Amino acid sequence: MKAVGLHYSVLEVIHSLKDKLEDYNRQLENADVPASPALYVSDRRWKKIVRLLRASAFLQGNTEVRLSDCLLMVHCLWNETGQIDWVRDAVLTAVGESVRGYVLNLSGIEADLQALKKELDSAGALRERADAGLQLVDAYYYQVERVRLAGRLLLFASDYQQLDDTGKQFYLHKDKYKTDCYVLKKYDPSMRGKVSPSKVYTLRRGRRSVFINDYEYPLLCTPDCTALPAMEVQSHEDLPARFSRLEQQLSHVEAHCGDWVKEEADYCANHLFVGRKEKEAMSRILGEPTKALFRYRNELEEMKHAYRKENEEYPSERPENSLFGATS
Repeated sequence: MKAVGLHYSVLEVIHSLKDKLEDYNRQLENADVPASPALYVSDRRWKKIVRLLRASAFLQGNTEVRLSDCLLMVHCLWNETGQIDWVRDAVLTAVGESVRGYVLNLSGIEADLQALKKELDSAGALRERADAGLQLVDAYYYQVERVRLAGRLLLFASDYQQLDDTGKQFYLHKDKYKTDCYVLKKYDPSMRGKVSPSKVYTLRRGRRSVFINDYEYPLLCTPDCTALPAMEVQSHEDLPARFSRLEQQLSHVEAHCGDWVKEEADYCANHLFVGRKEKEAMSRILGEPTKALFRYRNELEEMKHAYRKENEEYPSERPENSLFGATS
């Protein structure tokens, strides 16, 4: 029986229960009127519990203690009948946490999803945030400075706010209502027959500047504008790589989740010593991963779709000819 192994997920359940017991006793100590005596579990009892779990797995014909065996701890940790409900909830919670966090790494996937979502939201907010230091011209435009044009070059402020680092296509339009004035307007492939390729440019957003075919041009600023803060250096990997890594993680879990859940469910259903209530609770716990993976997959696909839509709306293609040259 000593040859029966303890999976790391089972050890995690035991450690989690020890932490929960400490929190439980701490709350009792801080209470004005304790609801029940402290729940003390000696090291000797923990050792006996581990032997019980090994015996359970051995009698089930298993070479390793499984999470379903941990359900027997519902009967081992309480000292008084008033503590039974708390112990039962604590054991089921610890088992559920181990399923999500250590067996299937659902907690890690969820954390990575939320981090990526937060980063995408932050990037979007940064793009949409208007800079009070930029001078609005004729109520709707920003003015591009230091270009070699016989006149002013304007860009809709709203279009500038939507620029990012990937590049979007614009075309040069001569404004017939303004003297010596050109406007950079959004280009669509359907306009190919109406707009000369020599007048199509790729724009990227800078810091109070705009990159036109990879040359940076400053935008007209207000006379009293404050200096921009130093650029924050981001050490994280680029977003496409983050998407790819998360896709691999999710696909890996999806690939073996079904088999593991079925194997554990069969083991629990045929367990000789686990009670009906605990079996029903375990069935609910094992039903959570499939639902969670379905939700995570939908969230990831939605984020990928939104990211593609935002960054591929205007393909980045370098025009054959450039009206703009490097600034001197």
